[in-house]
Amino acid sequence: MVKNINRIISKGILYKMIFPLLMGIIGTIVTIFIPFGLKLVVDGFIQKKSVSVVALFILAMLFLVRLFCQILSAYFFQKIGVSLVYDLRKILIDRFLYLKKRFFKTTNSAEIASILTNDTALVYALISQNIPQIISNLILLIGIGVVLVVFNFKLTLVLLCMIPLFMLLYIPLGKIISNNSKVMQETLADLNGFGYFISKFSNLIKVSLAENFEKDKGYRLNKRLNEVGVSQAKVFSIIAPIVASISLVGVVAVILIGLYDVSRGSMTVGSLVAYLTLVMQFIEPLSGIGAEFSQMNVALGGIERILQIIDLENSEIENSEFGLIDIPFDSLCFDDVGFHYKDSQFQLENLKFKITRGESLVIVGPSGSGKTTLLSLIPRLYDFTEGDILIDGTSIKDIKLSYLRQNIGFLEQDYSLITGTIKDNLLYGLDKSRISDENLEQALKKSSLDLMEKNASIKLDTFVGENGNLLSNGQRQRIALARILLLDPEMLILDEFTSALDAESEFNVLDSINELESKIILIVAHRLTTIRKADKIIFLENGEITGFGDHESLLKTHREYANYINKEFK
Repeated sequence: MVKNINRIISKGILYKMIFPLLMGIIGTIVTIFIPFGLKLVVDGFIQKKSVSVVALFILAMLFLVRLFCQILSAYFFQKIGVSLVYDLRKILIDRFLYLKKRFFKTTNSAEIASILTNDTALVYALISQNIPQIISNLILLIGIGVVLVVFNFKLTLVLLCMIPLFMLLYIPLGKIISNNSKVMQETLADLNGFGYFISKFSNLIKVSLAENFEKDKGYRLNKRLNEVGVSQAKVFSIIAPIVASISLVGVVAVILIGLYDVSRGSMTVGSLVAYLTLVMQFIEPLSGIGAEFSQMNVALGGIERILQIIDLENSEIENSEFGLIDIPFDSLCFDDVGFHYKDSQFQLENLKFKITRGESLVIVGPSGSGKTTLLSLIPRLYDFTEGDILIDGTSIKDIKLSYLRQNIGFLEQDYSLITGTIKDNLLYGLDKSRISDENLEQALKKSSLDLMEKNASIKLDTFVGENGNLLSNGQRQRIALARILLLDPEMLILDEFTSALDAESEFNVLDSINELESKIILIVAHRLTTIRKADKIIFLENGEITGFGDHESLLKTHREYANYINKEFK
């Protein structure tokens, strides 16, 4: 527990905590002296039948100093908490953005969001509230305990009997709270993912008649949360009344013994009032420490999840800062390339081909043969595990990653749009200062989406909705393609880039692509129009290249290719 907290709270943060901690200590010490001021007022009134102005002034000043110190302490602790969470979120954002694609294949997107928001919020509570309160309460307990011993040792012995009872209560229950909190955070992440799924894939759910299936799934998550919540409620419901009962017994015992001492004349009424005030101040932090420790255990679950991300091995992180630049991109060569997913049997084997600037290569083959995976190796969304991929004789692993991707326009099969306007999507990640609206419209025209037509239903400032859900599939695909053309990269990688286009639009787009004579172009396609126009064709089966050539030669020499074409386009 302490080790994880130390990793989150650096020495710099500890130094910043000194001032608010001192303010809290001063406020705590002043709190201890308030009952003495109260004693002066009460005894003065009983003995002289009048209130001492000096005693009232001292009491008022003690309250004001305590208030001032508490405000300063609370403000700076919260400021430090906000700063720490800001830094943590920056680290996590960097981590998430530069993690390799395989991490996101095995990690729930809602879990990522939960770590970035909920878990970091728990760290804020830990710094701004839990730790300050625990320290303040400990100082208050020690200070008041010393004063109580000096004030009346006999009465204090009664109170000291309460401490081991509180410890016996909080230590075992604290572990239960910590475990429950971790399960709750994980289940909340699953529920967030469920909410995202049913909103994004509502059409799939409806046409698949899967409402009952998803309802059961949601109910199970909700039931798990309910069970954890009930378990937490049981723990907290046990803590509160037991703490109150122990405190009540202690206070009643002190009152009875104190009244007995007053009746014998060994204690004044003012002393008893002051002592009881100190007792109440003693019990409050005693129970407060337990509550804060419980909340700290909740925060520790969040810290553990944060550290799991921070501690990911370097092999899971992309490094875009080092490598060669100024590579001309005149050729792309696969030299006996192999790849396999982690913990998966599927793999690409012995991929060997070469394509030069000005040539187009189309990859065809049955579904699941590895076409999209092959394309993903070029911009290093996945890293090949055998052989090498060379650009102008230089391994892509030796090329600076940002430079490599800057020169590759990759349009994935599952193309995505950001929430915003068409213009926002076209300019996403690009240097906006160098691109005019005319450039945007020309790029859209090349992708067969002409905004200058009189009857055009959309404009550059048209809002596309979440992931472009206010547009048709064809419009979304054209906008995604237009952005790639606007990027003007050295290499184009297009995965099923005309799947949502009609025949006329496909013909216009292919013409625009064919005009890019100075590019290296790789395409995954299932349409005969696209396949026939390619300079070279790869036929991929079960992760291996079984055919390489142009359309006419493969029809004559490759039986599987001929059968594939006949089945697809008969």
